[in-house]
Amino acid sequence: SGEIKMINNAQMGLMELDPIGTKDIVDGLEITKQKVMAGGSLTEGESSGIMTILQTLGSVLRELMSGEKKKMEMNE
Repeated sequence: SGEIKMINNAQMGLMELDPIGTKDIVDGLEITKQKVMAGGSLTEGESSGIMTILQTLGSVLRELMSGEKKKMEMNE
């Protein structure tokens, strides 16, 4: 489902950025994912929390990417 895909994306992004610092969040997301897989649905709080994580990851990734581009341009 779309919800499970969102949760997976949030978990993967967090683990790539900071596996140790985000362990509690990733574990919490895993519990939420199990609930959804068992036929439950996300609460409004869970849903907005996941969206916030995804938006934060998106902006962090954009910053990383633009930082990499700058480095490459400086090396040329």
